[in-house]
Amino acid sequence: MTDSLSIGWTRAQADNAYKTHRRLLAVNLVLQSVAAVSVLITPAWLLGILGLTVTAEVEAWARVWAMMVLIVSAFQIPGWLNPVYNRLPHVIGVLARAALAILFLILGGGFVWMALFDGGFAVALYVTYRRLVIAELQTRP
Repeated sequence: MTDSLSIGWTRAQADNAYKTHRRLLAVNLVLQSVAAVSVLITPAWLLGILGLTVTAEVEAWARVWAMMVLIVSAFQIPGWLNPVYNRLPHVIGVLARAALAILFLILGGGFVWMALFDGGFAVALYVTYRRLVIAELQTRP
């Protein structure tokens, strides 16, 4: 295999890893944002899933959580636009998802569903981002 074919193949692998990671991150950000907006509109929806009693204080905390999710999602947009050169949002995002998954598991009850969501995406984003970084490094002779 000639050098130009090898470089072309590794560039294609890097482009594929780039697209895969961006799609996965986009799906995660959209799902998180839709859930957060729905909690802002009707917090009783999420509280019912979690098995919590609906009071004014609990609704206020649910809305605060939803706003924080929207802020974190907005923080990760630069990483979605160019994941190779904006690494910090990815590292923080994956670590935060993993930490939240552990916290939700500790809380138990209905929070297990949130733990599965955040933990699953944390692992998937870590794997796809690792593949992207390795593929990108291999394109540089």
